Amino acid sequence: MTSQTWRHLDPDERMTYMVGRVVRSAVELDGMSREAFASLSGDDPRLAEQALQHFVPRIRKMEDLLTGAPLNSSEIEHAGAALEAARHSYEKRNRFIHDDLIQGSSDEWFMNRFDRKPGAVREAQRTVSLTALEECDRDLRRAAWRMWALHKLLRTSRTGGSVDERRNWETLLADRFDLHPGNTVSYSH
Repeated sequence: MTSQTWRHLDPDERMTYMVGRVVRSAVELDGMSREAFASLSGDDPRLAEQALQHFVPRIRKMEDLLTGAPLNSSEIEHAGAALEAARHSYEKRNRFIHDDLIQGSSDEWFMNRFDRKPGAVREAQRTVSLTALEECDRDLRRAAWRMWALHKLLRTSRTGGSVDERRNWETLLADRFDLHPGNTVSYSH
């Protein structure tokens, strides 16, 4: 379905479509973060399957592993920012997936948070839009590309890849790329 086609659906179907996109993009981010985790943990592909199951603890562990990574200071800085962006986009995803969404107007929904820590005050109901869901989807896809770039940059640094190859991966890692329909990217230095 093209980005223009789904906009002609009724509001509930549009929300369902976008939630599905967010779920799919989150799965891509999860997979790419597992690849990056394996590369940070010693470049054994089997480690991707053994990565911490929960996303945020995995990202925290990856932040710890960055100190021993064969990257220069600029690459480590970009990797840290990429990990932070991944965590932030995944936390936004959690709200859209785990909270109750109640239709308001055609493009606005009310979000009620179900889970909260014992004794915590219940959060006020928020209004969200389909645009916010689109932004969440985009942020998840950008974060997935950045995790892929971290994985490839680590591999390149260990195998003695060219300066140009390293620079390409760092460009993606630093979030200096355009994201296109079909989840493709373009960039220049």
